[in-house]
Amino acid sequence: MPGREVLFESQLVGGTKRIAAIDAATGIEVVILAPAHATDAEVESVALAKLSRALAREGISAGGPESAQAMASQDGSPAASGEGPHSRPTKPGIWA
Repeated sequence: MPGREVLFESQLVGGTKRIAAIDAATGIEVVILAPAHATDAEVESVALAKLSRALAREGISAGGPESAQAMASQDGSPAASGEGPHSRPTKPGIWA
């Protein structure tokens, strides 16, 4: 997704790798599980594709951060109000 900052978090859970991809502008997060022997490039590619679909579902273009800023500037939108399915606070160490 050119023009968007995406954060990746990787954890080993037994024989499984848990990868979270988070869009920095919106906070939307997706999680995938993969075999522990899968390469980071492979799982990040899959997580990025899943994040792109999640952004599209929310009506956000995966093309660049200006799309998220435009959405956040609209009065009453979930992004502007801080409400919505992806705005719930989480505690460190607890999967939300």
